[in-house]
Amino acid sequence: MLDLTLETPIFNFEYLTRLRDGDSATERHFVSHFSNLIRLTLRYRLRSTEMMEDVRQETFLRVIRFLRAGNSLDRPERLDAYVHSVCVNVMLEQLRANARHPQVPKDGRRFIDVRADPEREAEVLETATLVHEILGALPEKDREILRLVFLEEKDKGAACRQFKVGRDYLRVLVHRAKMRFRAAMRGRKG
Repeated sequence: MLDLTLETPIFNFEYLTRLRDGDSATERHFVSHFSNLIRLTLRYRLRSTEMMEDVRQETFLRVIRFLRAGNSLDRPERLDAYVHSVCVNVMLEQLRANARHPQVPKDGRRFIDVRADPEREAEVLETATLVHEILGALPEKDREILRLVFLEEKDKGAACRQFKVGRDYLRVLVHRAKMRFRAAMRGRKG
């Protein structure tokens, strides 16, 4: 029989078999050995001692269910790593379940539409169409100045070179084009 009083237990197939078969001494050893390790894993991640206890108990339950379902570990000496990974998974499940914001439902049918309301979307589309029409009706030079400065956001130097004017006169051209655009916009809306 394996000595369960060792400080560092050696987990092997025999230990797992006894744990699977419900040997009370092995179960007590298993719980006492892994309780502190689980608490160390959870102490900085969970705030509530009740939640820590729930995770600890669920971890033990899942490991023992796994073994009693006829499963085994390929490397029984790695039981501590297996228990740790089950513990972390249970903890993450608990955190997701207790999250402040609800999770997206699994069926995916109840998604919330976060877009703007349909009236606003129609208004934006109508305004964009109106702007496009007004730009098309402006003289070509005004249309090109507004496109370069506002839509393409070209720097002033590039616009000056394209129109062969200085910065001061470009400012005048932009101002005039904006005034013509505003007048046309007021005329269409009024």
